Amino acid sequence: MKENTKRFIAALLATTTIFTVSACSSKKEDTMDEEKTINSELKKNAKEEVENFISIKDNLDELIDLENSLYDYKQYLYCRKSEVYRDGVREISNSYKLENELLDLPEQKLTYFGYREDTDPNGNKLMVKDKEGNSIEELISEGYNYIRANDIYEYCDQELIISHMFYGYRIETLPTGEKAIYRSEPTPSIEELIDKGYTYVKQGEIYYGYDTITGKFIEFQDTMGTEKVKTQELTLKKSSSN
Repeated sequence: MKENTKRFIAALLATTTIFTVSACSSKKEDTMDEEKTINSELKKNAKEEVENFISIKDNLDELIDLENSLYDYKQYLYCRKSEVYRDGVREISNSYKLENELLDLPEQKLTYFGYREDTDPNGNKLMVKDKEGNSIEELISEGYNYIRANDIYEYCDQELIISHMFYGYRIETLPTGEKAIYRSEPTPSIEELIDKGYTYVKQGEIYYGYDTITGKFIEFQDTMGTEKVKTQELTLKKSSSN
């Protein structure tokens, strides 16, 4: 990849916004009928949006290099499990994270800790870890009303294949003289954006990762996994209409 292209891509990725599954899903639903309906939020902020637009025509070579640098890769779902007992209420919460590789985690033992209320030298009340136990029930029977377990981080035995989609934009002038901005549906390539009449991409939001199994969008990651599934090698036609 050419050095100036690397700098171009680095500048784009430096301002990339992180999008969650739910955020991306809602945006996709908002644009289902975009060919007939103007996205009012984008229209209202048209000036701000245009300032972040990048011309596809003027940056075609760099965008081709960016597209060809992407590849499908594997990710693995991990879960952090937390458990707390407080004043008769037992809460178990799980938080999930995608890792680019299978982790070699140390052996983890689930341990429970009972806390008792104490007072510091200033008279402030605080909870102090007092005893370690093998179960919540054991510590409850000894009168502890606040108990927490050490967090366990483990593989969920779920493998994902991550690919990428692109978003394009075009600007049209309405009969009223106002500028309307249209955003494409998630599109597999820059070439398709050009063929559909989209003339811009947006800085920091050029492409998104998605789970090829479920079709759901995941957070954008500029560091892709090392376990390649396939590499995209697409050459765009510079003669395509813009």
